[in-house]
Amino acid sequence: MSKRIGKFTTVSVDDSGNTARDITNDVTSLGGVPLTYEEIEVGGYGQDKYYLAGRADNSITLEGFFNPTATTGSHTVLSGIDGSNTARTVTIGYGSNATPTGGDPEFEGEFICTEYTVTPDLNGAMMFSAKFMPGSSTLPAWGTV
Repeated sequence: MSKRIGKFTTVSVDDSGNTARDITNDVTSLGGVPLTYEEIEVGGYGQDKYYLAGRADNSITLEGFFNPTATTGSHTVLSGIDGSNTARTVTIGYGSNATPTGGDPEFEGEFICTEYTVTPDLNGAMMFSAKFMPGSSTLPAWGTV
């Protein structure tokens, strides 16, 4: 489920030239962070159930305002990588009551953009939605800015 992007959250996505672009100002909601793990039930017949964590997966979803600004706008960045099977770095930074800086947590990984749509909202503003799936055998992970 998507949640409103926090005031001190940043979003950057590598464009088609592999340059990280900060699209934070265009993003209104973010979902899918962090990883989720399959739940593997391993209790035997007649025993209590208990579980192990299985394979990890996640999909990051972004929603926001359509912005066709050359080089840095959300549309320019996302439309250039939509449907490409080349993994791009997606970084979500989390600041502690301020813009994320050195030592603050971030979630980062290599993703492919599997969906990018643009639609008008009821007030006439153009909005986008994008979905990212892991694009390499190295799973996304928590780190620091």
